[in-house]
Amino acid sequence: MTQETWMTRRDDVGNGPFDSINWLYETVLHEHDHLEYDSALVFGNEDSPSRVEFYTLESPCIQDTPARVWIAEVE
Repeated sequence: MTQETWMTRRDDVGNGPFDSINWLYETVLHEHDHLEYDSALVFGNEDSPSRVEFYTLESPCIQDTPARVWIAEVE
């Protein structure tokens, strides 16, 4: 079973709100945050996911299609 984690720009981490989408851009994708996505579904370990689906809404419906899908490169 694959672990799935929901992330947004206003996650409660530690002592207050945390922008997890920005963290994904910097840490996982190694790209600058373009600010167009407000949530993401992360598949696998958060630090090294196998797949990330980005959404433009903070709380999309289950039927919504991801606006961007990132898939880890297989080495």
